[in-house]
Amino acid sequence: MRPALAIALALSLCGALPAVEAQQPGKMPRVAFISTTAPGPSPTTDGFRQGLNDLGYVEGQNLAIEWRWGRGSTERFPEFAVEVVKLGVDVIVAANDVAGRAAQRATKNIPIVIHHRRSSRRWLRHNSREARG
Repeated sequence: MRPALAIALALSLCGALPAVEAQQPGKMPRVAFISTTAPGPSPTTDGFRQGLNDLGYVEGQNLAIEWRWGRGSTERFPEFAVEVVKLGVDVIVAANDVAGRAAQRATKNIPIVIHHRRSSRRWLRHNSREARG
């Protein structure tokens, strides 16, 4: 399975993103994506968007994405995590372990999906039980 599709499936499975057909009018799910990449095309962001598109989610149409770009650095990840928590996102997607740890320190209530670089197929969900609760 492609890593991006794994993210999108994990988001759907954790219940943070309602099915496209079941969305309430005016309520657009918001996903935060924290990564060391920069704005613009990259395998990480392109794959993430494609995985969401495969499930029927299109940024700006039925899904809002709060992008936070590290631009090659992880230094601002704690700040990014606090920002997106304050925005009230529905899910935080952390493209690496450092972003995941920053998100975990920032919230205990928002589901977090973390990509572990050791294996492109390893995605972990955190806080999902508390978020549903």
